[in-house]
Amino acid sequence: MFGQCPSIDHDPEDPRLGRFIPDDWEHVEKYALTALPPEERPTQSPVVIGVNWYTEFDNPEEDAESGETFIARGGAASLTKIRGGHCVCLEPGGEMQVMNEVQDSTEGLLMEGVRQLDEFRNLQKQLPPLGSPLAVPTPLAGKLRELSPSELDTFQLVLDHGQLQKVLDNFPGTDLDAAQNIISLMKREFVVVP
Repeated sequence: MFGQCPSIDHDPEDPRLGRFIPDDWEHVEKYALTALPPEERPTQSPVVIGVNWYTEFDNPEEDAESGETFIARGGAASLTKIRGGHCVCLEPGGEMQVMNEVQDSTEGLLMEGVRQLDEFRNLQKQLPPLGSPLAVPTPLAGKLRELSPSELDTFQLVLDHGQLQKVLDNFPGTDLDAAQNIISLMKREFVVVP
């Protein structure tokens, strides 16, 4: 089964994507779980679930006839660049520990996502293009203590990354929250487009 994998001679350029499957599966064949004595074999294995976020997900398409919204309507072949993603490792055995169990319905979560997307699109009119550089002017127009903790985090990301898209990607909250912070910082001249 593993011998049919295509040869991959390098890892992804984006380190967030981890490593490609190696083309050398000798270690799997040589040290297969079935090679262990029955009493040493694991009875359960962890499961990893991952979801990639493609740039096309940021721009859903509306069907002219039905009014329904589609993401990547052209199928998997129409997906281009991975912008981020999420991964969860579920370990077997014991009690599952849930830090914050989601109480909202799936429909409610989707509606909130659509609401945030609409708000973000409205705010985009006040933002420079996503690829634009961002900078911190000197001297500053005000005191850093005037900023909220969230605005201060955004300010730090501008210093660290210097580009709108990178600030959005690295902000710990939603893109909507980051956009609101950037607009506020730009209005008060803590952040400028050079």
